[in-house]
Amino acid sequence: MLVGTGEVKNWMGLPDSDNKPNAKAELLINAVEGFIERYCKRKFEAEQFTTNPDYSFFDGTGISSMWTPVFPIWRVDEIRIDNNRVFTDSGTLVSTDGADLIIYPTEGKITLDTSSGFGKFSRGRRNVRLKYFAGYAAGSYPIPFDLKQVIIEMVTASFSEGITGIHTVTGQQESKVMNMLSRNSFWTNTLNSYKRYDVMAGLNADVF
Repeated sequence: MLVGTGEVKNWMGLPDSDNKPNAKAELLINAVEGFIERYCKRKFEAEQFTTNPDYSFFDGTGISSMWTPVFPIWRVDEIRIDNNRVFTDSGTLVSTDGADLIIYPTEGKITLDTSSGFGKFSRGRRNVRLKYFAGYAAGSYPIPFDLKQVIIEMVTASFSEGITGIHTVTGQQESKVMNMLSRNSFWTNTLNSYKRYDVMAGLNADVF
């Protein structure tokens, strides 16, 4: 989880002595984090991606750069480009040596040096396989304070009001599907700033 139950309890003003596990708070943290990941179309918690069908295989952009759906990028372990989508031939392996690969960690951008053997991610459908470690975790790339605060506030609101990111409100006349973000511009503006770069720019956006 990106935030702990203790951080939610502190924001709710519960006494320090209240250190008992809280299954409801943990459940809501997972629900809210899942909601914001769907909203931003990316994962946030750091993870190793090797053969994940949604996060390891990409459409070649036809240019020297591509953008990963999870960032910041901590490291890139392997890149293969194969229009046959087999990814076992030695000729599909791209050198990840610093001289051939340029990584822009916080953007999730990977650029091949034009003098390397490939020079670009040849255009194709799911013809690029990437093994990499990316996302927020303690250390070099901790979760940003504003994003953490939004998660804590949304979890607290869910805890207090019994609602989650998307919920149904039933009135006298009709039932409506409501979005928690519709009532809080700070939450909305913050999450909008963390949407996937490639989706916003229209670059290899159909791989998610």
